[in-house]
Amino acid sequence: MPTFVELRNLVSRRVQDVNNTAITVTDVGDTINASIRYWKQKMFWFNEVTDIVTLTANNPVLTPTIPILYLMRDDGMALLDQSYRYVLRHITPTEYDQNDIGQIGRPFAYTYRNGGYELYYYPMDPYQVRIHGIRDYVDLVEDSDTNDFTVYADRLIMFDSMARIYAEIRQDYESAAVFDKAADQEYRNLMTRTANNTTTGTMGIDNSLGRYC
Repeated sequence: MPTFVELRNLVSRRVQDVNNTAITVTDVGDTINASIRYWKQKMFWFNEVTDIVTLTANNPVLTPTIPILYLMRDDGMALLDQSYRYVLRHITPTEYDQNDIGQIGRPFAYTYRNGGYELYYYPMDPYQVRIHGIRDYVDLVEDSDTNDFTVYADRLIMFDSMARIYAEIRQDYESAAVFDKAADQEYRNLMTRTANNTTTGTMGIDNSLGRYC
């Protein structure tokens, strides 16, 4: 479970620049954050989350209590009404605007617009909504910063960061390909564990990695 500074030092040592003479500390840190921004788009057992949000009557805005990158396609939102569960339909902002007349009732659809989620109908009661999606992560900044990727996927981030440094900074594409394949294997290992740990969502292994081969 390396911290940001520990992961930076590890990557620097592995690319044989422990004193950061050829590759600056800032470059290494930026590369690590770029790697996390790429891999956080994928679903793993540690970044798949659920959240329960209590709505405000007559207010269509839903604000998750957990930072959400995106919702699951099939059951991203479900309204909980007594003993029933109603999956809300995802609609585009254009569809929302075409239907939105401020009608109050039991919500049946949602959209993402204006930087947040909005429901239609406007809720007539303070219903609860279950959110199912992928957690978002901010960039690592402080030396002591950690997140789920530094805890559970540190080798994936390490190898991917090394591949990026060799390809984008050193233009050593042969070495980049070696570490890209190592990152691919770590990804597959994580996906195997994800398959064993989860029973929800839709999961598959992306075979189109190999960015530096």
